[in-house]
Amino acid sequence: MNVFPKWIQGTLDDGRIIHQVANTRNWEKAELTARDLEDAANQHKPEARTRVTIADAIQCFRVFLSPP
Repeated sequence: MNVFPKWIQGTLDDGRIIHQVANTRNWEKAELTARDLEDAANQHKPEARTRVTIADAIQCFRVFLSPP
């Protein structure tokens, strides 16, 4: 059992040095917090894309393979 809180440390894209507690003992939650910090610091972050469902991807692939 992990009883120690997770820490986030490193250098962000904007040059800030981060060394802070993630306020969680859960590794996944700490990773999400770190990603949020990275995203906020990245000025060149691409716009969010709409998600494509598997069904839509299959349909698009079938159209691609069909003869003209």
